[in-house]
Amino acid sequence: MEPMLTADEVAEHLRIHPDEVRKLLKSGELSGINIGRGQLKPRWRISPESLERFKQRLSVHPQAQPATRSGRPKDYQQIL
Repeated sequence: MEPMLTADEVAEHLRIHPDEVRKLLKSGELSGINIGRGQLKPRWRISPESLERFKQRLSVHPQAQPATRSGRPKDYQQIL
């Protein structure tokens, strides 16, 4: 089992401010465990698996279209 991550470590990994991580935790978008003193002094711990699930939900998988000889998608004219 991998060690739990702090909100600061997750923030560094995602390249966002630690307050944003805490907002994600509070809203339930990112799951974690509050090991602190309730809502007054929360100390969050996030599992690496939880972080990976969060990243998977946010990742975008564009659907690739085959290109013609010109390098444009086959339905290029329909787009215009």
